[in-house]
Amino acid sequence: AGARAADGAETFAAFRSAFVMEETEGVRSNPGIMEQPGLICNYLTELCHNAPGASWMRIKNLGGEWTEWLPYQRTMSWQAESRRTVLVQYHVEGSAGYIVGDCVVHRQERCHVTF
Repeated sequence: AGARAADGAETFAAFRSAFVMEETEGVRSNPGIMEQPGLICNYLTELCHNAPGASWMRIKNLGGEWTEWLPYQRTMSWQAESRRTVLVQYHVEGSAGYIVGDCVVHRQERCHVTF
């Protein structure tokens, strides 16, 4: 049984609410975010994720294939390529609609993320 609506009708699903806390703006607090500067980190050798509450993720370098779904971890090894967008799709609370990207030329110089 679902929650009761203001007009007394019963809804199809129970109401659920989540409170989001992130150190910096990320995919959960702003689902419209497309670029996440700092996702590619440590000189193109790691990914530093900011998706609290994510349970799964998959990754690809633009033009390549998606990885299998992997358990979410805050930092992971990944070989990014200069001037090539890295995309990450996160699975958070039943939705896989969270996708962000980053693009780095060299160290602190960024390029435009393309999808």
